[in-house]
Amino acid sequence: MHFPDLREHQIRSVGSKEGEKLTEEERLVRQTVLDASPVVGQGLELVGSFREAIGSRSEAKLVAWMDAAESQFPEYENFVNVLRRDEAASRAAASSEWSNGQTN
Repeated sequence: MHFPDLREHQIRSVGSKEGEKLTEEERLVRQTVLDASPVVGQGLELVGSFREAIGSRSEAKLVAWMDAAESQFPEYENFVNVLRRDEAASRAAASSEWSNGQTN
C-alpha cells in the first residue's frame, strides 16, 4: 500500500509510539493509515499488547501474547519462533524484576 503524501519515517513513527504520545500531526497520519488498512490497526494492537505483557512482568501474558500473535498474524511467526526457541529465557526476561525491560 502506498501513501503518496506520507513519508516513511512518519508512518514508522506512528507505529512505534503509544497513542497518547503522538503529536496532532502524527495522530492524523496514524488515522490516515488506519483508515486505509484496518489490518495495520490490528497489528498496532498486537504491538501494544506485547508492550503490556512485557511491562506487566507476567509470564502468562507473554505466553498468551505469543499464542495470539501466531494465530492472528503470520507476519509475527518468526518473532514468536525466536521467543519460543528459548522460551524459558523469554519467560524469565518477561517476569524478572532484574530485567531492564524495553530499551531504546
